[in-house]
Amino acid sequence: MKPQHSVRITQQRIEAEAESLALREQEKTARERGDSNQLAAVLCQLGTVYHKYSLYDEAISYLQEAEELMREAGDKEMLAGILNNSGIVYASMEQNEEAIFSLEEALFIVSQLQDMNSAAMMCENISDLYIKLERFSEAIQQMEKSLDYYRQVTPLPSETLAEIEQKLEQCRAQQQAETTASLGPIIAAVSQAEIEGKWEQAYVLSLALGDIYYVFEQDDKALANYQKVCARITTASPYFACAWHTLGNWHYAHGEIETAMTCLSKAKAAYRAQELHQELALCLNDLGSCYQALRQGEQAEACYGDAMSLAENQAHTLTLAAVNDNYASLLESDLMNEPLRALAYYEKAIAGYQKAKVKERANIAQEKWKICKERTEI
Repeated sequence: MKPQHSVRITQQRIEAEAESLALREQEKTARERGDSNQLAAVLCQLGTVYHKYSLYDEAISYLQEAEELMREAGDKEMLAGILNNSGIVYASMEQNEEAIFSLEEALFIVSQLQDMNSAAMMCENISDLYIKLERFSEAIQQMEKSLDYYRQVTPLPSETLAEIEQKLEQCRAQQQAETTASLGPIIAAVSQAEIEGKWEQAYVLSLALGDIYYVFEQDDKALANYQKVCARITTASPYFACAWHTLGNWHYAHGEIETAMTCLSKAKAAYRAQELHQELALCLNDLGSCYQALRQGEQAEACYGDAMSLAENQAHTLTLAAVNDNYASLLESDLMNEPLRALAYYEKAIAGYQKAKVKERANIAQEKWKICKERTEI
């Protein structure tokens, strides 16, 4: 079998090389002229040819060079197309996480460019990958986003909408079955802990149960579990701050900002009393987001400043990067209108995310930096 496989790969390579001869000449010309946009376009076409013949490593190599050129040139539209193509190649390689990462960055760019049709198709592709990974909640989110984008396209693609809605229903049924199967043992464990009076264990399990409901988009059940814990837990419990922090984040995510602040303030006081500095920094960062949502810039800045000091003292790179990211968004907003200062903090956030090896957040922060940079040059 091995020789046959080798012959097939060799034949694919011969065919790919033959098909790419004209592109090779174009590549040579673009390099000689130093035309980065033309070179990137040719490299992208070469990636498509090698992908067609299942020569994935070569395809990715061409696309990565094209991506680097377009990041330097700042051509967002072409960069989005290259990232989309990279995602398709990674999916063919069964490297689904890498595929999702590339497609999500491409989606972020095209949504900024208001290209609704491309955004809708990318959401579809991402949802298909999440289904392959059996991450149904995330697949559902992407399908719902895809429907929203398609509804803004003229003419309305009715057949496509019907297909996505059918797939969405199937995914929801699969998610419900998965939820039921996974939660049974945890629900039983919570009940048993409560019967035996093991309250700390019950609190931890109930919070975990709420998180699972939240992931599966059963928000009411998630809230019920969080509220049950917060109603029972006392300040003596080591989980008191965590419980109120979790509940606060739920309310923030649902736009209930003032309720979120009440919960987060309780968590802040408990974290401070327990001298949990990293957790306190995260809580202050979340409080800053609440103040920012309420358009209270000075209070938001104070929270971000305190969070930065704590994160720097604890040398927690990822927390500090997240705070710098949020503070940059505050500086860029009309509350502060300081885009030049914002650039410096976006740069700190990017460096922190890169150091923490959180590539997706680093790239998103990079795109925000570029948008902010454009504002300063107008």
